[in-house]
Amino acid sequence: MYRIFVLWLGIFLAVLDPAEAAASTSAAPETALETQAIPRPRYKYYRHKAKTRKAKRKARKQKKNRGLFRRKPKGVITIDAPIRNN
Repeated sequence: MYRIFVLWLGIFLAVLDPAEAAASTSAAPETALETQAIPRPRYKYYRHKAKTRKAKRKARKQKKNRGLFRRKPKGVITIDAPIRNN
């Protein structure tokens, strides 16, 4: 809509004063570029990467707690299993 208005204004001014019309039409694209909206970054992609990183970190921590060499929780008193003599 804005471009149509600028085109109409340029033609109208060309009929009235050709020198002034040339000056106004050359400045019109610059003003159009200034008023155009700048696209915002898409945050969902960053969020997706953060979710993936969080999941990988969680999996690594869980992997450390498995197996023969798992750490016993600190501050908890462990009681040895009773010895049975059969």
